[in-house]
Amino acid sequence: MNDFLRRAGVGLAAASWAVGAPAVASIYGPLDNFDVVNDTGHETCGFEIEIEGVHSADVYRTFDAPYIRYGTPIKIDTPTGVLIRYQGTWDPVTRQFLERTPPAPPGYVPASDSCWTGGLGSGYAATGCEHFGTSQTTMPTATRYHWLDCSADGSVVPLPDIGLPSVSWTVSPAPVPADPPIVRAEFAVPDPDGGAYGEAYWVKIYKTEADHQIVLDELLLDDPQIEGAVTEIEWELIQDKPGQGMVFNEAELGAGNEAVMRRYEFYRYNTEWGSANTFIDPETGLPTPYVDPANGEVVECVVDGCNDPTPDELGGYVGRQIAGYNVPPAGFVPPACSDAIDNDGDGLVDYPQDPGCPNSDASTESPACQDGEDDDRDGRVDFDGGAAANGGIPFAERDPQCTKAWNAGEGAHCGLGAEVVLAFAALGAGWRRIRK
Repeated sequence: MNDFLRRAGVGLAAASWAVGAPAVASIYGPLDNFDVVNDTGHETCGFEIEIEGVHSADVYRTFDAPYIRYGTPIKIDTPTGVLIRYQGTWDPVTRQFLERTPPAPPGYVPASDSCWTGGLGSGYAATGCEHFGTSQTTMPTATRYHWLDCSADGSVVPLPDIGLPSVSWTVSPAPVPADPPIVRAEFAVPDPDGGAYGEAYWVKIYKTEADHQIVLDELLLDDPQIEGAVTEIEWELIQDKPGQGMVFNEAELGAGNEAVMRRYEFYRYNTEWGSANTFIDPETGLPTPYVDPANGEVVECVVDGCNDPTPDELGGYVGRQIAGYNVPPAGFVPPACSDAIDNDGDGLVDYPQDPGCPNSDASTESPACQDGEDDDRDGRVDFDGGAAANGGIPFAERDPQCTKAWNAGEGAHCGLGAEVVLAFAALGAGWRRIRK
């Protein structure tokens, strides 16, 4: 069993890459699938994943149609990231949303199945839980989850963050170069209300690895890898409070494996029970509430089996997070547009800051249409007339064939004038006549 550690602070770590020769093109990065129950007490008309530090071009897959009622979500770029919005269809005739999530029954826990059509079958439509997921090439800096409230005019309103933690991954070289890399998964202890002492939760953690790159559809409970995952942490009580804000597990990647998967099951701590019941403080000999009435701090590990909650201590089910990470192989070098380096020296680093990067997988920050050069010698420069390379002041007319900063080459895209193209066409016709 790996050590279960905490450290102060709530910032999420970014992936660190090994340096070496380039590897074959492939997709590496985090995948997140999760179940969540509708505990709002009323119908909801969708769900929204608010991701910071990631843009829509970085999200290469979502869990969607035909497996869930909301189909394929829309992706909305924001100044800080992207919104992944699953939303019901509004019918202007009946003035109702055609897809809605009913409220879950009190105490409902989706035990051995995931909340989608293949997991719950015919029971899915009436069951108040959903399954969502995303895969991206870039590590988020923060993720929040919101149910969408139904409005009478066909709009939706995000409800407060539900408090389901998201997982961040870090890959670090082993102390001994020949050893496998160390893969670390961590999450910020949730505190949706932002108080000094947040809500307390119980968490159970399972872990497994795969000998191949995983895909989003494998992060389901009925997948043999997930179903057979080993219990890493039986139960742990967590609460955001001074000096404690992050939880992580880490271990070396197993020989021959390419991916790590962890399953987290979150329940609320039964604060009402903890406030009304006491234990005998071993230092004072006095009865003391499990929940400090002064600040809401939950006292833990004061009796035998303190990390094994009784039915009274186990509160409502929050959700199940199944997170995975495809680990870059030894010697993998990230593309120029996601390597944290200003490769072209223009003061702009990586996607989306550098206009020469169409996405985080692009191999160059400075393609011909953003290099400040008249590559095809036609007297016209780049997509913006050379403004990006000339302090923002264009020094020539923009090249009309450079419709985007990331066009690969002026010569390939715009070096031939119309008259030259016509000449080639004429030559082609003559060649065909001779061939006849």
